[in-house]
Amino acid sequence: RPPSTVDPADYVLSKFNNDETEEVEFIIEDSMEIIDSFLENSENGIKKASERRIIDVI
Repeated sequence: RPPSTVDPADYVLSKFNNDETEEVEFIIEDSMEIIDSFLENSENGIKKASERRIIDVI
């Protein structure tokens, strides 16, 4: 939630802080690995990708 003194639109559209940037980069990298696994193993890739959750990795 944004601080009460900040317009919610400005808060949502603001740049990420350092911690958020690191977390987003990690999520993007992990997502790319999941997609890569899915594409390499089309039959098993769907099962592996669906069993893996990004939230579990964070």
